[in-house]
Amino acid sequence: MELAPAPNQAGWDLLVNGEPYNVKVGTTSSEREKLEQAAKRAAAAAAHGLATFIQEETRDLMTWLEEQAAILRGLAEKVRVEMRRLGIRPADG
Repeated sequence: MELAPAPNQAGWDLLVNGEPYNVKVGTTSSEREKLEQAAKRAAAAAAHGLATFIQEETRDLMTWLEEQAAILRGLAEKVRVEMRRLGIRPADG
C-alpha cells in the first residue's frame, strides 16, 4: 500500500495492490478548533521553554562575566603595584 499525491483533487489517492482509491480527508469545525488549540498550546509551551532557557543562560553568563571582572580587577591591581615598584606612575593614579 502506498500514498500518492492527488494534485487535481482534495485528499489523497490510496493505491492498494496497484488499485487506486480516492480518500477524502475532512475535519469538522470542532475538530479543526481542537487541532488549532493543540497547536497554540504546543507553540506556547515551546515559547515558554525557550524563554526559560534564555533567562537561565543570561543568568549564567552574567555570573561568569562578574567572575571574569573580579579576576581582571585583581590583575589590574597587581599591574599597578608592579608599575609603582618600577617607578612608573599608573595612568589611573
